[in-house]
Amino acid sequence: ARASTDDLGKQSTATFQRTIILFALDLVEEGQREKARSRALWERRASGPMLQDHLAGHLALRRGELPTKPLLVDLSRAAGDPRAELYLNEATSALIEAGRAHEAVALYDSQNGLLGFARERPVPASPTHVRRFAPTVAAALLAVGRGAEARRILVASDRQIAADLRRAAGAITIEFSVEAAAIWAMLGKSDQALAALEGAVRNGWINADLEGSDLPDDLGTEPAFVRLRGHPRFEAIRGELNSRLSRERAELARELA
Repeated sequence: ARASTDDLGKQSTATFQRTIILFALDLVEEGQREKARSRALWERRASGPMLQDHLAGHLALRRGELPTKPLLVDLSRAAGDPRAELYLNEATSALIEAGRAHEAVALYDSQNGLLGFARERPVPASPTHVRRFAPTVAAALLAVGRGAEARRILVASDRQIAADLRRAAGAITIEFSVEAAAIWAMLGKSDQALAALEGAVRNGWINADLEGSDLPDDLGTEPAFVRLRGHPRFEAIRGELNSRLSRERAELARELA
């Protein structure tokens, strides 16, 4: 696509899409070079706004740079902005890992809420939203000793999943399986969670979020799957995902060379 046009804006956009692929495979150095190339192409245009950079926040988290409290508040106000929500979701996991879950829970207790969830409001109505973000919010609550509230969210999410499964009659996406697995794992439904993850891996899932322009994670480090760590079936899934990622990286690296 980049080679087929003289339009610098279209060339920049095509280059940025390659950047997303590189970051999804954790080829950060190569992705940074491609991102710089994309920006340079965009800046050569006669006019028009700059191409938005959706990757900077994710990279900062990987460097250990956690968001400030004012930024967290700003993000909580951006309810409905998918880019802000995806970053806040990852940032909340990082805060939990750093022993700062109370900062995320402070958002949950505020009027703005955390990722659409709030102490004084019912669980959000959108099943897709709930599946994606309920595990992170519940993990933050669990980390500060508020297990009853976490369970309320997870049980409500499980009910929504059951209703969706009945309606879908088996026609579900890979993402649905993985999101459901996270909720089941947190509820202690290990066999269901493992079966869902195994099915997702068989169907090609690689634990990389292209839509969110995110970097891949080791499944074993995610808060939702803490209870499965050490289980032979989970460690086999984890090993397959990491091996698949390594193969993809090696293949693309050869092409780049």
